[in-house]
Amino acid sequence: MQLKTIEFAEHESAICEIAFSPDGLFATSSDAPTVRIWNPHESGSSRCLRGHTGYTSGLAFNPE
Repeated sequence: MQLKTIEFAEHESAICEIAFSPDGLFATSSDAPTVRIWNPHESGSSRCLRGHTGYTSGLAFNPE
């Protein structure tokens, strides 16, 4: 298995939280009011969740 390096350049500020899903995706949040969903098999984030009124203080995936 070859490991890949992922750059988080799409975040506007430092990453504060990270959460891993059972299927291999992961989510990151920063001081900016966004959460990004990442697929380690693709370059860049696959989804950006906007609309938060402030930074996100916690992330988690529901196994369902």
